[in-house]
Amino acid sequence: MKKTFILLMIPFLLFSLGFSNPIDENKRSESNTTTDTDMNALNKLGYDTVLQMLNQQEENFESGRVMENSSLSKLTETDEAVLLYTAMVEIDKLQLLDFHFSIEELSVDLDKDGVMLIKAYITRNFVFQGDEESFETGLGDDITLKIKEDTNNVINSEKTDLENVAVMDSSANKSEITSIEDFVSKYKEEVAKDNSYSINSSEEEVIVDNELS
Repeated sequence: MKKTFILLMIPFLLFSLGFSNPIDENKRSESNTTTDTDMNALNKLGYDTVLQMLNQQEENFESGRVMENSSLSKLTETDEAVLLYTAMVEIDKLQLLDFHFSIEELSVDLDKDGVMLIKAYITRNFVFQGDEESFETGLGDDITLKIKEDTNNVINSEKTDLENVAVMDSSANKSEITSIEDFVSKYKEEVAKDNSYSINSSEEEVIVDNELS
């Protein structure tokens, strides 16, 4: 399969599904009495929590066991990163050379009940080996995590138990794809259409060349 086709197909199948609007950051409730020192601790814990999650995702993608330990990685079958990996590795049979990520615009808030909410913009990048050379493609998503533990316990802990973390919102999962099987079916249909178009275009070029010669 041509590299140009790969680069065009993924935006059509994934990015055309659209992303959610940027997540509005909620202001901390005035009833909360968290100190600046506590907030600094929460911000660090929030970053470390997102980092733990993405490190688990990296392990999953690079091992090829994408949906293993999903309670820790927070990956779902309709996560665009999972769909991208499925298309490139399992359908197009390309080799994943590298997976890396970044965390930006991280903020930590406490809701009216004192529950810790972590918001961040994450980018996840894949490097695949194409027919002739490697190429990189990636996804950027807003995500909101909720820690289902008592805030005081969280502040005093050195590491978040990801089992107690829930994904409240993620633009990566807002798509019309209902399952990985649904995606595979649609992707293969588009591959077949593209291959048919390429063959017809090549035949038309040959006919034109013959008429001009």
